[in-house]
Amino acid sequence: MPDKPGVHAQHTNVWLSNMASKWMVEDRQFVAGQIFPIVTVQKLTDLIARYDRRDWFRAHDVRPRAPGSESQGTGYGIGSGSYYCREYAVHKDIPDEERANADLPFRPDMDSTQIITQLLKIKRDYLFAQFAFAAGVWTTQFAGTVAASNYGAGGMQHWSNYLTPSTPIQDVEYAKQYMHLLTGFQPNTLVVNKCVWGALKHHPQIIARYLQTQAVPQLTPQLVANVFELDRVIVAEAIMNHGAEQGQWIGRPVFGNHALLAYVQPSPSTTMPSAGYTFAYTGANHQGYAVQIEQFRLANDSKSDRLTGNFVIDPHVVEPDLGVFIQNIVAPGFCLGEVVADITGFN
Repeated sequence: MPDKPGVHAQHTNVWLSNMASKWMVEDRQFVAGQIFPIVTVQKLTDLIARYDRRDWFRAHDVRPRAPGSESQGTGYGIGSGSYYCREYAVHKDIPDEERANADLPFRPDMDSTQIITQLLKIKRDYLFAQFAFAAGVWTTQFAGTVAASNYGAGGMQHWSNYLTPSTPIQDVEYAKQYMHLLTGFQPNTLVVNKCVWGALKHHPQIIARYLQTQAVPQLTPQLVANVFELDRVIVAEAIMNHGAEQGQWIGRPVFGNHALLAYVQPSPSTTMPSAGYTFAYTGANHQGYAVQIEQFRLANDSKSDRLTGNFVIDPHVVEPDLGVFIQNIVAPGFCLGEVVADITGFN
């Protein structure tokens, strides 16, 4: 019997046109734009008016006044801070031959736009973490410890300790009271990374608070915010590859294993303080905080287009007294600090 052609002998593999495996993550993972209100500015750098807080609470200036006498005088001191917006940018070149010879599902212009956009979104969160989610930035700071919380000594027991157990509700309450006596304001926002959020949502103290009144199948950030009597809990999920090009994958969380309690205005205000603002430069046709993509024809004989993405911002701590930073609030080893893997090709 003559051989019959098999199924695979009658087919030549080509690229599927209706699917591809890209690495675009959901926008909800990026949180920098949610934490500090965005203030658009027309200059790369300028001064920020600041008032001396002490004068606004010195009520002993209000005194009895005898008939016909003058009232007690008062006043307020003023000072300044400054912001400095920097441009951050990255580009991808597209040769004419690459565009002309690309078969579906490859779309050089779309693919280049998407990778540039994602890299810039990760960078925005990274900048916030470097400038505002770090030790030494805020006036009030605690550190996670193995022992029970001792606020006077600057320690809060690791929230990942369920055996003692630790007391995140009392820890947050103390931080609120401290900030209130220091500034007249209380935190309204808690920022944590995904791993610290995992420690909180499974914490027996927080679960017990809800089970007293109702069965909760899944604790959400808003439900935990309600426990803490805060407006919101923001969970940062972005990760970043710190490996070299074509080298090992070195994946680390953008936000460390910390917690930040802050009083933040929901929108920019000239009459109310805020822990910080993200200043976004919109002069010279820039788009400020938004990722701006531009396409240029390269002015040489390379016969290529260049797609450039950028943003121009300064995630700026305006009032360091309006933040309480808790460093390493979970025990060492509770969270993965990084994942290193050899990625040498495609299977």
